[in-house]
Amino acid sequence: ALNRMLGHVGSALVARQESEMRVRRFVADASHELRTPLASIRGYAELTRRGGERVGPDTGHALSRIEAESARMSGLVEDLLLLARLDAGVGGRGVSCEVVDVSRGVVDAVSDARVAGGGHVWRLDVPPEPVWVVGE
Repeated sequence: ALNRMLGHVGSALVARQESEMRVRRFVADASHELRTPLASIRGYAELTRRGGERVGPDTGHALSRIEAESARMSGLVEDLLLLARLDAGVGGRGVSCEVVDVSRGVVDAVSDARVAGGGHVWRLDVPPEPVWVVGE
């Protein structure tokens, strides 16, 4: 009776692991497949807004909503992909962490923003020494 019960427990664990693997694979695949259409939606909305034709206020508002919601969904998809990669890292694959100086990235981002947003005042206040974090 004990052997039979242990066999059932073992079978249940195997079934659970297989189910979790299918869910992980689905999340990773679905997230990856959603990236392209979302990028296309955002691109067409931006292209329409930047096109030479003038759009009315209702259309402008609709384009703003499309851009905002597709950006939000893109963020969610990226989060799902990150979770899938982190989950894969548990098994020895995926994310590799290292010590990174984030101040360099901040300086680069502000530099890019200055070029892209010339009409704005950008202030940067970073310490003279590197700011180290563990990250990808």
